[in-house]
Amino acid sequence: RRESGSLGDAVCDSTSMERFPSITADGKRIAYVSNREGTTNIWVCELATQRAENVTQYADAGTWSPTWARDGKSLAFTVSEKGETARLAVWRPGEAARKITPTSFTVVNPSWDFDGEHIYFVAVSEGTR
Repeated sequence: RRESGSLGDAVCDSTSMERFPSITADGKRIAYVSNREGTTNIWVCELATQRAENVTQYADAGTWSPTWARDGKSLAFTVSEKGETARLAVWRPGEAARKITPTSFTVVNPSWDFDGEHIYFVAVSEGTR
């Protein structure tokens, strides 16, 4: 129980900018965007141990909006490497992140369906406003 006005407790200590938190349905892991190694990447923290890991390791990219599938086994997010439109990517533990949409449109706001079979997102074509 928190007192009124309390900011809560830090779960994965860092002095870097961190944003876009997404917690697994079972409450065991949190994914977020951090620039703790100089560029924005997706990090996953095991809440029981507070062990954080950079799971994307992009050298020159922007990442945002990580979102877990309901089973906590897949993480969708948006990534834009230098000179490239924002694309949808997926990461699973033990695998490298992979981009799954083409560069012909920009992708934002990924969201998994209830069963974790499909990812919904907003796609914006060049010239669309």
